[in-house]
Amino acid sequence: MEVAGLVLGALPLAIKALNSYRSILSSLKNVKRDLDFLVRDLETEHQILQNTCETLLKGIVPDSRLDEMIENPFGADWRGFDDQIRLRLWRSHSAFQQRLTEMHGATKELQQMLAIQEDRKTKLTDARSILNEIKHRTGFTLKKKDYTSTLTRIKEGNSVLLKLTQQNNELEPSRRSRSQAKVARLIRQLSRSIFNALRGAMTCSCAKIHNIGLELRRRAVGWASAFSTNFKPGKDATSSTTQTLLQAAATSILPATTTFVLPTVTDLCQLVRAGKSTAADCYGLVTDVEHKFELYPQPNQTEARSFVTLRQVLKESEKGNLSPPFGYPEQLKLALALSTSVLHLYNTPWLARIVTLDDVVFLRETSLNYHSPYQPFVTKDFPPQPNSQPQQMHPLLPGRLRPMDLTVLSLGTLLIQIITGRRIADLDLDLGGSGSGSGSGSGTNLNSVLSKKEAASQLAGPVLQCGGMNYESAVQWCLGSILGVAGLEDDHFCQNFYEGVVARLEADSRIQQR
Repeated sequence: MEVAGLVLGALPLAIKALNSYRSILSSLKNVKRDLDFLVRDLETEHQILQNTCETLLKGIVPDSRLDEMIENPFGADWRGFDDQIRLRLWRSHSAFQQRLTEMHGATKELQQMLAIQEDRKTKLTDARSILNEIKHRTGFTLKKKDYTSTLTRIKEGNSVLLKLTQQNNELEPSRRSRSQAKVARLIRQLSRSIFNALRGAMTCSCAKIHNIGLELRRRAVGWASAFSTNFKPGKDATSSTTQTLLQAAATSILPATTTFVLPTVTDLCQLVRAGKSTAADCYGLVTDVEHKFELYPQPNQTEARSFVTLRQVLKESEKGNLSPPFGYPEQLKLALALSTSVLHLYNTPWLARIVTLDDVVFLRETSLNYHSPYQPFVTKDFPPQPNSQPQQMHPLLPGRLRPMDLTVLSLGTLLIQIITGRRIADLDLDLGGSGSGSGSGSGTNLNSVLSKKEAASQLAGPVLQCGGMNYESAVQWCLGSILGVAGLEDDHFCQNFYEGVVARLEADSRIQQR
């Protein structure tokens, strides 16, 4: 965007120079008339380009900085935001840049023709010097016809930039929506790979009593994930429970700039127990069949953390014992993180088929104080051997001829309890005593599911009162989608889930952050 700033800044310099020459040569009517036309045309093109830049940057640049950028086109802020602009322009980015480069060349010609110096000032300040410059034919000119070609390039380029910006801004919401299924597939694949890589590095004899937690948050392709690994001491351990936060990031696919080779982690349990001196030190690599991940200790980690479930948080919230309070901002943030994670982690080792109040956990440092207030995790045990077949996430219930989406139903019931800030026994899904959310359970039959759906629907009023229209609509979408044939394994359903649930919560979250 730096080139756009240079073009945007060059036009007012040309207008200022023309106004100066017009004032000095006001007695020459033919010259004044030509300069009037040039000033009018350049002012119009400047306004169009200002509006184009503002439209293009809206939603990318913070509102508090946008006006300042437009008014200060030569400022340092114009050197940023290239990645976001490239994403917004999509396939049009190359054409946009080409037109912008052509306009930049035209404005440089304009500055030369108007004798504007490197310091952005005109060297001609009186009638005699202006007329002498014209007489010696140095390239300086004030005839309108001499500017026709340059102005045409500016006008045509400006028109193309405006059209491309308007079209891409209109298409961006649709593109984001259409891309959700692709993003979800990529993140699911990567999250499975991370789980398998960490499981492969857990070779200790006490692996069965270890579990690993994944932070629930909105993720993008190329994301880095924060993991919480909870190590319970084995029989031969001499120390107390060690709880360490690890950060796993996918290694870059670009060629390495150094010859340093990271070691492969073969015993994660022993490595974490030994610890590292600083958070900048890398433990080494954990690997899956297709990916390698660098493993780091979490910055500013503290010991003596414990996990508490969402059920426990709601219980304490009902009593008014939480610090900080579990209020609307925290509830909305949790609801968005959970909904996005259901989309991104579906049919992976991280997410149960039925998500319950006991599956979502938080890190707590003291009796009632929470680390990164109410940042949610899901925790999983390490299975002894990889499953040969992926878990059936959308099974048939007894006596049914088609599947029922219990994942979306369980999300809807959780969203209700989160926003109302209380546990609701009628919304607990009966898992037939499995307690893991992974089995169909004898109690999870059609009548039971419809009963839960009816109980949840009757809470529309409290949900609307506590969460607002978008939140209530997201809940109703979940409740209304459980009887469809398709589920979150279907791309079209994923897109609809994003629009019906995630996008609505994102809209409220953006308002909350203003």
